[in-house]
Amino acid sequence: MTEQLFDRYFRFSAERLDALSIPEEAAAFLAQTGLPEWCAPNAHFGPIGDEWIELPLRQAGATHFVGLGEDRDDNLIALAIAAGDVWAIPDHGPQIYMASNVFEMSSAFHAYQTCINAAVAEDDQACVLARIPPRFLEPFVEWAAASNPRLLRSGAFWARELVRIGFPAQSLEVSGGQRPEGS
Repeated sequence: MTEQLFDRYFRFSAERLDALSIPEEAAAFLAQTGLPEWCAPNAHFGPIGDEWIELPLRQAGATHFVGLGEDRDDNLIALAIAAGDVWAIPDHGPQIYMASNVFEMSSAFHAYQTCINAAVAEDDQACVLARIPPRFLEPFVEWAAASNPRLLRSGAFWARELVRIGFPAQSLEVSGGQRPEGS
């Protein structure tokens, strides 16, 4: 991600990441580069919840997660500590696949924000009214399909977001994307 695309980045505590046994490459990225404080689709990275806790721990089934931020629905955006993949974790219901690792997640937010910025440059209400013409989202879909087709599977975070913002669902792959509850 570039400083020109996002105004501010939150850099996580290297000491806290180390104490949580986050893999070295991911921890270095989160501490040195960080994640955008706010980005499309209305995601926030940094301290979480009403108490503004940095890197809260959460367990779902046998999986241990560390919270990195929240999505537009206040679902925790979390890194699975052992596997290294990233999920949105609602208070109720199954976890929602977001990315295979923090690097892919960062790239996804960058690619998506670039598409949204292009759409808003043409129509400043496009994002607010969820009327993004598919031609603006196609570069993201092409990137995701080439990078990790699982990002576009039915039920995955990015597939849900694309459909919410107006991309035709029938243009996306229609299988998988969710981790069953408790796994």
